[in-house]
Amino acid sequence: MAVSDYPPPPDQQPWGSPPPPPGQQPWGAPPPPPGPPAWAPPGQQWSPPVQGWGAPGGRQFAGFGARLGAAIIDGLILSPFSFVSRIVLSHGPKKIETCSFDSSQLCRVPAGKAWGLWFLITVAGLVAAVLYYGLMEGRTGQTLGKKALSVKVVDSYTGAPIGVGRAIGRYFARFLSAIPCLLGYFWMLWDPNKQTWHDKMVGSYVVSE
Repeated sequence: MAVSDYPPPPDQQPWGSPPPPPGQQPWGAPPPPPGPPAWAPPGQQWSPPVQGWGAPGGRQFAGFGARLGAAIIDGLILSPFSFVSRIVLSHGPKKIETCSFDSSQLCRVPAGKAWGLWFLITVAGLVAAVLYYGLMEGRTGQTLGKKALSVKVVDSYTGAPIGVGRAIGRYFARFLSAIPCLLGYFWMLWDPNKQTWHDKMVGSYVVSE
């Protein structure tokens, strides 16, 4: 039997066959995986392959107004802790001492049990906020405020909830976004993916439902 009588290997083209047209896979080669390529041409941005994004009726990035409204609602829900702590500071027993920011001035600061009560309320408020954002955003992507405004925090690659650990990290990263005159929050106004700094730190997007 001549060599040419043997069939070609399954992963090669038949001998003497012309090369495949541009853009097509060689004969017998597996098709490329679905989704966009892992690279983008210069000047273009690569988008993660999240199902439904960019399709008619799919999810879109949440706007600044919706996110601000959700933050206001969440702030009102957690405001009782701040309200009670201010009452303790205003009406509890005081002592007079030198102000830390100006040695020439005297300040009235909480004294005795009022100071301890204010500290406990402040810590309780912080724990409540961490659990509120960590559990709700981490498990479902939505706090009560976000649910009311139909926005959701999702993983920037998979589109799934980011998990409790990352949601807690996102909560504390919000303070970093607020330090430079709230620049980290306003960053979403010109960011192509509508991300704030704390979104970028934990790899999250906020999308409309």
